[in-house]
Amino acid sequence: MCNDTLDDERTRSGPAPGQAPAPRLLRQACPALLCERWRLAIEAGVERCRSGADQDDFSLHSSSLRLRALSGEGLDPVAVALHLRRGPLQGVIDAVFGRHVALLADQCWARCQYAPGQAPPGHAAHGWHQDGALHFDFGTPQVHRVPLQMLTCWIALTPCGDDAPGLELLRTPLPALLPPAELTPSRVDERHARDDFWRPAMGPGDLLLFSGDSLHRTHVAPAMTRHRTSLELRFVAAQDSSPQLRGERRVGLGAA
Repeated sequence: MCNDTLDDERTRSGPAPGQAPAPRLLRQACPALLCERWRLAIEAGVERCRSGADQDDFSLHSSSLRLRALSGEGLDPVAVALHLRRGPLQGVIDAVFGRHVALLADQCWARCQYAPGQAPPGHAAHGWHQDGALHFDFGTPQVHRVPLQMLTCWIALTPCGDDAPGLELLRTPLPALLPPAELTPSRVDERHARDDFWRPAMGPGDLLLFSGDSLHRTHVAPAMTRHRTSLELRFVAAQDSSPQLRGERRVGLGAA
């Protein structure tokens, strides 16, 4: 599977209006000092939570902490989103959603991933999934399995994808949500050629963008020796009335 990057003119120009963007990488979109401050706050917060059982803002299984739990540490999700909205994300967000976008404020996460054999008890890497399946009921007929129109902004705070766990993605978004039975590694490998997959190597401050229909998972290799810390934000159109979004805290970000 390929390790090349897609941070070319397609990355800077954004997708065609109304189209789901292919995964794209923005290099050094966040300053190194800011990334280090965020990293320290995240790692300290995850360690504080680890001694307890799963709670609403912390997942022991994935070593993930909702950003809202770190608002007092300079990681308020709305403030982070506004900072990026007025900077490196402006062109991409406008191309996907127009000038009216909302942040799914309670679906913004800080995550820690670990080298093989070094993860804390109870931790596991994320398997194949699509973020657009949020709150989806797979008991509905396949024809209605339409993913949420969502944009995930995934920010590396440490080097990853080479000697530390990163992400593996399909290069092209899928038109429908895959049911759980189709998300096993063997089934995904059967359906796609090797060149369909992308494992970007990223540095602190690199920003990866992908749509809700993009199939992805944690990329972990046996030779990796380092850990990874990252954070992610999720955006939708401000006027989206999808039933899966009922009850979600949506914060409009307005025009940049």
